[in-house]
Amino acid sequence: MRGKKHQESLRNQKQQGADGHNFKESPSPINMSSMEHIVDAPADKVDPKIAQDRERQKALKKRCKKIRQRMAQKGLEYENSLEKSQKNIDSANKSRLQKFIKDVEKLNHSHGKGQWPDTAITALERALGEINRILDKQ
Repeated sequence: MRGKKHQESLRNQKQQGADGHNFKESPSPINMSSMEHIVDAPADKVDPKIAQDRERQKALKKRCKKIRQRMAQKGLEYENSLEKSQKNIDSANKSRLQKFIKDVEKLNHSHGKGQWPDTAITALERALGEINRILDKQ
């Protein structure tokens, strides 16, 4: 494109100008045509692309905040429903479970090191068996 036709068209454009003024021939018409397209950006105006990016970032932050709030709310709802469901399940056999667990703890703390007597072993097996049956029912 830098042939004779191109250079002639550049000269014609330079001589006529965009606003009808005649320009003097410069030693480098290619550089002059490039200089016509370079415009000084005003300091008080913001580039539209930068402004668009800022708006997009602001919208994304807003959307993330809403999603975060929704997730926190759903988490609280789930925890509340989980607590309610656990309360209902344990209420039927809660007293029996507490009794057998207390028996196991009492047997464990009453005996130190060494061999356990047969009565303690039988009581421990009975308590653990009852706990196992209660948990299997649920």
